[in-house]
Amino acid sequence: MSEKPFDRAAKLFLDRVAAEEYFGARRSERARRTLEDLIEEGETPLLFLLGEPGSGKTQMLRVLEKELPERGVMPLLFPDPFSDRLSLLRELAQRVDIQGELDEQKLKEKIREAYEKRPHLIMVDEAQLLKPEMLEFIRILADTGAFKFLLAMHREEGEAILSKPHFRSRTHRVVEMGALDEDETLQYIQLKFRQEGLEELVPLMDRRQIKKLHRLSRGNFRMTKRLLNAAFELMDEAQERKKHRYVKPCDTIWCMAAMRTGVRDA
Repeated sequence: MSEKPFDRAAKLFLDRVAAEEYFGARRSERARRTLEDLIEEGETPLLFLLGEPGSGKTQMLRVLEKELPERGVMPLLFPDPFSDRLSLLRELAQRVDIQGELDEQKLKEKIREAYEKRPHLIMVDEAQLLKPEMLEFIRILADTGAFKFLLAMHREEGEAILSKPHFRSRTHRVVEMGALDEDETLQYIQLKFRQEGLEELVPLMDRRQIKKLHRLSRGNFRMTKRLLNAAFELMDEAQERKKHRYVKPCDTIWCMAAMRTGVRDA
């Protein structure tokens, strides 16, 4: 094996959020294609991206932020929800270079004129944290037809919000992120190894180990990465201490990785 392969492997699975970290699993690609089609059609002003925490929603937004300009669409990604209406309006004004101190009504009018003229998508991450009055304000803006939103939410909270009458009765579309299956988990790991030139580690992650990993992570993308990061850190430590019994994936390594990450086996 090459020098410090387990340390290099552990770093491969750090919990980073970037467009480059996107993995095109079947459900992710289906969600991506659906979103791109809906955005391109431009007929639905209010889109919702739902998924469990760690399913890849933020990564999907980063991918869209990177790719939408190629489709002639201006992306506006807000990683955190807004606390009040004026903050949102001022941020939208800044993005299209609207200057000057204006009251809320005049600001809204100028922003509406600007956004009506160009294809765009306003993306808000962690949108389940928006206050009810802010969700209502976004719904009102979307109703004008001048603003198009994509709100990324945790599935449970998002379904509760969408069940409310004022959302249920409005035109909107819901796109869902799904979990990795065992085959996709294996493909993801092999892809990362090959990108890093760590082909010698591929045989370590056989079907038996993938089954154990998948049982622990339940196919959650973030938890899969965290477990892999912890497992390879543990194997690196074992190699340093010459505990050769633990320099490959095994029940003890997965158990300790689960403890480090706070996962509990079902």
